[in-house]
Order: sequence, then structure tokens, then C-alpha cells
Amino acid sequence: MIVESMTYDEIACKYNEIYEKVEPRYMAKADCNKMRRFLVKNKKAENVWFKPIEFEIDLSTVFCFLPFALSYKDFQKYGNHPYTLTYMRYIINKGYMVVVRGGEYDNEYAFYTSHFFDRYRERGLKNLSLEKEIVIMEFFKNNRSFCSRPFPKLDSENYIGVTDSGIIFSRKISNNITIYKTYITKEDLKEDQLDAVAEVGEGLEELLQYREQLRDIVLSQFSQQNYY
Repeated sequence: MIVESMTYDEIACKYNEIYEKVEPRYMAKADCNKMRRFLVKNKKAENVWFKPIEFEIDLSTVFCFLPFALSYKDFQKYGNHPYTLTYMRYIINKGYMVVVRGGEYDNEYAFYTSHFFDRYRERGLKNLSLEKEIVIMEFFKNNRSFCSRPFPKLDSENYIGVTDSGIIFSRKISNNITIYKTYITKEDLKEDQLDAVAEVGEGLEELLQYREQLRDIVLSQFSQQNYY
């Protein structure tokens, strides 16, 4: 069980421990034939997300597998198997937290705060009635991968990630652990809205002095892909 006093490194180890136990169960439960039949009937469908498969570890921890296919042809190329986005959801005093393992060597961990998903629900989905579990799922469906880089300087611990619809702010606290803190839309980059966002107390006040640089980065193409 994940408790408040655990460090991020300890939670990452717990993620690995749980993954080793539940991944074979997911492979046994995933109905690839059913997915294939759907894609055969919908050969022009793209970016198809199938029913998530979740394993309740304890009262506060759930391990989630989100199978998806970019297209029918892609599904075939992958041996008639889906790609899978995997994350662990757990609850602490501040609310839901999510951890995802990724990176070039699959040894980096992205921790998303409850506040992050509150802001994505408000600013990205614009639907405050959605349950947090749905918000988390929708974020990963809509932002399966994104570009990221240090900001405002190349040696900064703060990072920004750019998706099709918004900007993600994070902080790298070690070589393999990054904390994803908040989300704004590209519309929020307008001067008055960025001021309002910074005033909310999300630790973004320093962005105000780099607003032009931030806009330039968002409009440019990143060459380095983030694996989360």
C-alpha cells in the first residue's frame, strides 16, 4: 500500500513490483481477437482506444492498462496486438496521483499531481462534472506523447511540454523522476490570461518575465520527443 510518507523513489519501486505481478494478468485478459474484429469492421478508424483493463491493488491503488491502435494496418504490423498505455493511480491526502514509467530505457517515472488533473479538467476538457478517473484517462488518450524541453534555460529543472492543445509544466527532481504540476491551454498564453494563471499560485509567477520566449517555444517545432 502506498502511504503519504513514501518517497517518489519508493513509489517507483512499488510501481515496478506491482507491474511485474499484473502485466501477465493483463496479457491474459486482453481480448486481441475482439479488438481485431472491431478493426476489421472499421478499417478506416484511427486512434482507436479499447476498453481499459484495471486491477485494484488495494483500496487506494489501481493499476490501469489502456489498449489502443493507431489504425488497422498498424494493429496488423504489431502482430495483431494493441499498443498499451500503462499507469498506476493512487490516492493520498492531496487527492489522486498518477505515475507512468517510460523514457528511452523505460527507467524514468512521470508523477502527475491531483492539481494537474484538476487544471486539465477545467482548462482542457472544460467539464468540471467529470470524475477524476475519467479525466485522467482522457488526458492520456488526448496526449499520448508530447515534446518537452527545459525552460527557461537549458540547465533548468523546470520543463515545458507542448501537446496539440496545450502546455504542460513539470519539474525534474532527479535523473529519472519528473513531477507534472499543471496544464494550460494555448489560449492561456494570451497576456491577460497568463497573468491570471500565474496569480492562481501554481508556482508559475516566474513565467511572466519569459512570456515571449514561452510563446516562441510553443510555436516552434521540438526535435526531442518525450516518451510519456
